[in-house]
Amino acid sequence: MTYLKLSSAILSSLLIAVACQGESGQESEAPTRQPRNINVEASQVSYETDTTRIEAVGTARARASATIQPEVSGEVTEINFTSGDHVEKGEVLVRLESRAEQLAVDQAQVARKAPSV
Repeated sequence: MTYLKLSSAILSSLLIAVACQGESGQESEAPTRQPRNINVEASQVSYETDTTRIEAVGTARARASATIQPEVSGEVTEINFTSGDHVEKGEVLVRLESRAEQLAVDQAQVARKAPSV
């Protein structure tokens, strides 16, 4: 069945090709087209700010984080950072009330200097 359809298509193509030839046996020429004039407009390039706005919902996470724990307990007297600041190792972030510790150090120094009885 497919062979019959293919043969019919080839035969139809040959008949159309023969019909398109002129009396001299040459194919008839298609009419020549005249070139069309096309109007072109040029303009100066201008720069504009792109105001595209994208809104999305998500979760922001830090690349690195740290848990801060004091080595001693005490009242916080000074905070030397704000949330999101970049800090270096060894930087003082928080100061604690040190009166009790300083008093203990002073007493130890006095006791060391005092003559033994």
